[in-house]
Amino acid sequence: NETPTNIPVDTTNEPLADNNTHLRGEISKTADAGESTVVASGHRGNIGFTDTLAIDPTYSSQLTNSDIYVKVGDAAAPPPFVGITIAGNLSETVPGNPAIVVTGTGGALCGQTSADYSCLVPTTGSPRIAVSGYGRKDNNRWACSIILTIPKLSEVTMGETAKAIFNPLGLPTGVTYDFVVQDMGCTF
Repeated sequence: NETPTNIPVDTTNEPLADNNTHLRGEISKTADAGESTVVASGHRGNIGFTDTLAIDPTYSSQLTNSDIYVKVGDAAAPPPFVGITIAGNLSETVPGNPAIVVTGTGGALCGQTSADYSCLVPTTGSPRIAVSGYGRKDNNRWACSIILTIPKLSEVTMGETAKAIFNPLGLPTGVTYDFVVQDMGCTF
């Protein structure tokens, strides 16, 4: 959907139809100028591929949103993104089924599945990659970058707010940078 509704763009969100004849996420211009925020929402599991009513009581808590800012008008397009790609696998060696979350700040744009992630990292500024979601009450846990490491800037290791911040600036592209969550400090 979009905010404001239908001005300056309208997005499609049709119910699923046979033979993929439905349209979802297509944006069309409805005004000559203006700004809008388009929000895509999806479930992390298989339920996200259907449009049936949720049968899982935790359905709404497992939704993930992603926003895109849309500007309509005569202004020139912004310059292309200049940066590198950082990507790798996500794994854990601790019990409790951690839900590892990778996010970018400072211009870094990250996406992930349950098993891997990738980030577009600008070559200037202060991009950061945050690894979180793996904390558990009364347990110390560490997020480590293994094999080829990404420098760690800070980390909270205790409890449910466990989070590590990494500095990807200046890393070579085309290399795999894996993250692992473990119950001992990083030795890599």
